[in-house]
Amino acid sequence: MVNYWHLFNKLFDDNIPYSVARLLTFWYSHQKVAVLWHKTLSELFSINNGTRQGYTVGILSPYLCT
Repeated sequence: MVNYWHLFNKLFDDNIPYSVARLLTFWYSHQKVAVLWHKTLSELFSINNGTRQGYTVGILSPYLCT
């Protein structure tokens, strides 16, 4: 599991541009997901921790969590 607020504080500490860190903060704190299982899609629900996975949404996760 990833504590997003710990991650965001590390971004600020690493001198990431404020606008980029703020965008990521908003993006990760307002995420909703659905689960696709046997061609059935669930309703959207909020997630509060973890790294993003999937075809395109998980691109930043390995970079941010290293």
